[in-house]
Amino acid sequence: MCYLNCFFLPNLKLEALAFVVGPFVRVTVIMGSSGGGGSSSSSGGGKPVTTARRKRKKTTTKRQTSNPVWNEALVFGVERCLLADTRVELAVFSDGLLGTDEPLGETVIGCRSTGDELTHWLDVVALKTAMTRWHHLQPPTSVAAQ
Repeated sequence: MCYLNCFFLPNLKLEALAFVVGPFVRVTVIMGSSGGGGSSSSSGGGKPVTTARRKRKKTTTKRQTSNPVWNEALVFGVERCLLADTRVELAVFSDGLLGTDEPLGETVIGCRSTGDELTHWLDVVALKTAMTRWHHLQPPTSVAAQ
């Protein structure tokens, strides 16, 4: 099992948004060496293309706040033998009134991370224990758009 606790995001930079309904965190756990989606197939060279398995959950939406507080545990079933080739994408969104969620920021923790995010992931895999660390959100990119 993989336990992920989302606590709070102080001082979200929401000034640029025309209106904010409420922030939430979308968490995607990606298991496997390929970043793509879909099913296994073969490429033009005859090699099978493996696909990553994705599991996605989201926190509750915290209405009209730039200092949201979540005390939620999101639990994902990930076998320990798959952790070395797994990553967790956290993307923060503002819940859109008309169905379009506005990305606010993101971070990726896992096998393809760098810096503190990679250090944290390697510690979790090696020590086989849960540990809490703060991670900074980066400006939204393609991760949030998926």
